[in-house]
Amino acid sequence: MLMYLQGLTFGLAYVAPIGMQNLFVINTALTQPRRRAFLTALIVIFFDITLALACFFGVGALMERFQWLRMLVLLVGSDMFLSFTRWHCWQEILEMAALGVVSRMTGDLEQLRRQEAFLLQYGKIFLCDVPVYTVSSTKIRENRKNHTDFSCYLPQKVVQYIVSHNLYD
Repeated sequence: MLMYLQGLTFGLAYVAPIGMQNLFVINTALTQPRRRAFLTALIVIFFDITLALACFFGVGALMERFQWLRMLVLLVGSDMFLSFTRWHCWQEILEMAALGVVSRMTGDLEQLRRQEAFLLQYGKIFLCDVPVYTVSSTKIRENRKNHTDFSCYLPQKVVQYIVSHNLYD
């Protein structure tokens, strides 16, 4: 039963970021040279397949079989990190993987540090010091659905592509 729930949890993690991932690949294809666009697409495909295998076989079984996977870092946004203790089997997740945390909100660093101090007793936590990018694919889909401007979040070429191909309708 535990493996089933782990697979379900990782399945959710697999599906949740697809929108932003697609925007990243589209932006790269529209703004970068062809070689870089292909490289980006291949990297995304590699990680998609890796995560799909983890969801199918269960990350626990894969980590037992391939010891190098124990160096796995699960990258989460600050919203997920702050609610991490409500995840199913969160202690076991921290035994299997380190958490890499990227802030998605301005001004949440103090909360992140408190959560990090608590969770460090269960596993490894890495707070990534990167510029805050507050947009999410959910916000873009909501704006598109509600016919609200979303061009402030993305490069103009990506906005044009989304509109011309009726994405997120």
